[in-house]
Amino acid sequence: MQFISLIMIVLLATPASVSGSAHLGETHSALKLMTACQAPAEDHSSRAFCRGFVTAVYDGIQFYMRAQSQSEGIQLDRGFQVCSDEAVRSEALISTVVAFAERNPDALRLTAFSFAQMAMVGAYPCKT
Repeated sequence: MQFISLIMIVLLATPASVSGSAHLGETHSALKLMTACQAPAEDHSSRAFCRGFVTAVYDGIQFYMRAQSQSEGIQLDRGFQVCSDEAVRSEALISTVVAFAERNPDALRLTAFSFAQMAMVGAYPCKT
């Protein structure tokens, strides 16, 4: 999963000539993420964006949590941590984010990252 996340970060950060592509520094909205996650199965580009973005958010949170456990200088507030007994599959992460959107339509005004993180924190809270 980390390899996929790395590829998605590189692709999202690389300017492309295709109209509508992500550009360095561009912030995606939760609404754009939900549109991609709920796109028809044959819309491979949108579905890949959804899978890559949601997986990258999860992997990024996990990375900082591991770094925090190894360094006193890095602190990630518990309200932003995502805990699970085992790695979560990307399909489960997507379902979590879509279900969160259905229960919290007002949250669609957030950035895609904040939105996905809130969904995951709610679904996979850290105990103690």
